[in-house]
Amino acid sequence: MGYKSFKEFKLAYRLQERKSRESKRIYDDKQVIGALIQLDNEYYQEKLHLAKVMIGNHNNLIFTGVGNSGLIGAYGARIFSSAGKYANVINDPFMRINASMEDTVIIALSISGKTPELLRIVESCKTFGACIISITANMKSPLALMSDISIPYFLKIDNIDQIDLTSQILAVAIIERLARND
Repeated sequence: MGYKSFKEFKLAYRLQERKSRESKRIYDDKQVIGALIQLDNEYYQEKLHLAKVMIGNHNNLIFTGVGNSGLIGAYGARIFSSAGKYANVINDPFMRINASMEDTVIIALSISGKTPELLRIVESCKTFGACIISITANMKSPLALMSDISIPYFLKIDNIDQIDLTSQILAVAIIERLARND
């Protein structure tokens, strides 16, 4: 069969299977566009309004997330800072919170809403008095349930070999809508 050993054959087979699975994956931009359009409905308008009021009633805004969600959080902090709101990001999953956060809103970003490091950060912030807004693709996740306001977005979770490739476009769109005063 052209292989030096059965082990070499198994490796080649696994690599071919992975290529085959990946080549069948098609990015569904229609799903993302449909979800973006849904942001204009009454449900989201109410959620966004409540979140804007909460953000407006506090002086400090901190975004947090792990991995790609942490990068989106950094973007969110930059957008709010540009709009004149004090905003920062915690994207170190091992950071310890041990100070009063009574005048702080945490915007926690997570596709699954189950990332243990993020849940620890959010729980700690909540213990020290912060209000929590979550942006997640899983409205029944631990993160959504521990939040004061949860803004879910509905996209199919897209994982390959435990790597999350779910689009973050909806999280960015929600952040941008929250940053605007309209």
